Amino acid sequence: MLVKFVGSIKYLLGKSSIEIDFKGENDLFKQISKKLNKEVLIKIDKENKKTFLIINDTQPIKLSVVILNNGENILRKSKIEDGELAIILPVGGGIMLDISRHKKLISGLNLKNIKILVAGAGGLGSTVLNNLVRLGFENIIIYDPKMIDPPDLNRQILYNQEDLYQNKAFTALKKLKKINPNCNIKAIDKALPSHFNEKVDIAFDCMDNIEGRLVLEKICKKLQIPMIHGAVQEFSGQVTVIVPGITKSLLDIYEGFDIQKTPEVFPPTVLVTASIQVSEAIKILKDDFKNALVNKILFFNLLYNDFEILQLN
Repeated sequence: MLVKFVGSIKYLLGKSSIEIDFKGENDLFKQISKKLNKEVLIKIDKENKKTFLIINDTQPIKLSVVILNNGENILRKSKIEDGELAIILPVGGGIMLDISRHKKLISGLNLKNIKILVAGAGGLGSTVLNNLVRLGFENIIIYDPKMIDPPDLNRQILYNQEDLYQNKAFTALKKLKKINPNCNIKAIDKALPSHFNEKVDIAFDCMDNIEGRLVLEKICKKLQIPMIHGAVQEFSGQVTVIVPGITKSLLDIYEGFDIQKTPEVFPPTVLVTASIQVSEAIKILKDDFKNALVNKILFFNLLYNDFEILQLN
C-alpha cells in the first residue's frame, strides 16, 4: 500500500509518502508507525464525521485531518482496503489546541459546547478573547465596529503594526484562528444590536461606553444569561458578575456616576481586569456562585497594590 502525506503534515512527519505491506486495518498503523519511527494513531468519529491523526513523538500532537482510501473518504467506507491511503492536512486545518496543562483545573466544563458572546474586541476584549481560546473555548461571537488605531497597540494584545486601520472583530478572528484553527468564531464589524437573539451561554462586557453596556445588559436579561462586566481607568479596574434576577443591574451600580469618555489607561490594568473576567466566567459556568463576584464587585488599583471586594446587597 502507498501511504501519502499531503499538505503541511508531511513536514511534521518528515516524509511525503511511504510504502507498507498491507495486511489489514488492524495492522495498518503499526506499520506506518514503524516506517516513520514514531507512534501514529487514527481516531475515526463517524457520529460527528471527524477524523483525527495522533502523533506520539516527544509530545502528543492531535491533528484534524482528511483520510482518503483509494480516493474515497474513510468516513464513508465500512473498512480500509489495499491500494492507496492519503492522509491530508487541508489548508485551514491544524494542530488541535493542547490544553493538558490546565484541563484538570477546569474539569467539568464541556468547552466545545459552550457558546460565548464578547461585546468589544479592544483592550479588555482582545485579552478576554485570547484567554478564552487558549483555555479551549471554540464557539465565540465577537462584536466590534471600530478600527485598530496606533494608540490601541499599547494594551490590545492581539494586534500589531500590520493590523492598523483594520476592523478589530475581523482581525481578532484571524489571530485567534492561528491559536486554534479549529475554533468556530463569528465576527461582526458592527455595534452589538439590541435585537440580538442568538443562543449563547454567557456574555462578556468589554466595551468602553455605558450605552453599549446597557444594551448588552438588556440582551442578557432577555436571554436569561450571566454577563461578566469589566471596566478600567488609569491604574484601576473593576469586575462584577451580573445575573438576571439575582444581582443588581449595571444601571443600579453606575447611577449618578459621570463616566469619563476616553480615560487614560495603564496597560497592565487592562490585562489584569480581562484575566479576572475570564476567571469569573469559569466559576459561573461551573455554577460556583459562592466564590464568584455575584452580588460583589472587585475594585483594584495597581499603583497602590490595593484590592477590595465590596458586597452589593
